Amino acid sequence: MCSSRKIVCSLLVLSVLQVGLGAASIALGAVAISSARSGHRTQQGHASPVWSGFLVCGLCGMLCARKRTGLVMILFSACCICGLIGGILNFQFVRALVKRPDTVGSLHMAAMSLACLGISSCTLSTWLTCRLASSEQQRMFLEREHSLHHSHEMSEKVEEERRRGEHSPVASQCFSVGLHLHVALSPLYLNKKRTGIQQELNAELLKYSNSLKGVPLAYDGIKIIGQHGDIFDDQGYIHLNVEASFVIFKPRKGETLVGVINKIGVGHVGCLVHGCFNASVVKPAQLTPEQWRDSGLKLGGSLKFEVCQLDADVAGVLLIRGRLEKS
Repeated sequence: MCSSRKIVCSLLVLSVLQVGLGAASIALGAVAISSARSGHRTQQGHASPVWSGFLVCGLCGMLCARKRTGLVMILFSACCICGLIGGILNFQFVRALVKRPDTVGSLHMAAMSLACLGISSCTLSTWLTCRLASSEQQRMFLEREHSLHHSHEMSEKVEEERRRGEHSPVASQCFSVGLHLHVALSPLYLNKKRTGIQQELNAELLKYSNSLKGVPLAYDGIKIIGQHGDIFDDQGYIHLNVEASFVIFKPRKGETLVGVINKIGVGHVGCLVHGCFNASVVKPAQLTPEQWRDSGLKLGGSLKFEVCQLDADVAGVLLIRGRLEKS
């Protein structure tokens, strides 16, 4: 995480530098065009600093340092490449002007220096963006591994409580079901089918399933149905039918959950349920903003609420919508 923070800070510094270089290039280009028009000898090189693109690169870099999403990183990399090409063309056009005897040498030398600095900053920014993307991918992988580990611990706790005959809120919200699944394995797993099946099933964990109306936490007892898989037409994937036992987190409407508060907003409270699942609890309509602010809610505290609805985004991340109990 520290490495990612350093990369973001470096990227932000370079972006500010690019904004300054872009503004200075535009100013120099405007001065060059003005002096050239007064002498009626305007050339393409006089206007080239204006469209160098460093200003746009800098603004996109600031957005990238703030958002750090894949789409923004791709956009910033594209801007840096365009800025790099624009800087090289700018340098060549201005260099051609310097050779003319009737040009202002100091003005064009300054424009060439800015172009060189801009080219260097675009190159460094592209490299830093690749490093940032790699760091973010590693962070997401570690978070995924942590969540999977937590879900397995949670499922083991549920099974242990059920064996002992104990009743707990966690056990009442989790169900063990046997499922028949269709899996398409890559040829990579031809000699290690079980590993490939586990990879496919792991990808479905902690994602809300509309068919199950819940979130698979863990699985066990993988069995391949049939002796052989199928290959269809010219596709390389091996299609298998498998069955496995899944532990499903499936809170029902009206049930009571307990979450740890991680966000307090004007109209809702954000909670983390069982250390895995996000919940949003709306402010009761009868409470005024002052009463809501003075209700004693604090970050890190526990909050008991009633489940109203289960939602999920396109990535399958579960969001539990709830309301405070009447008491």
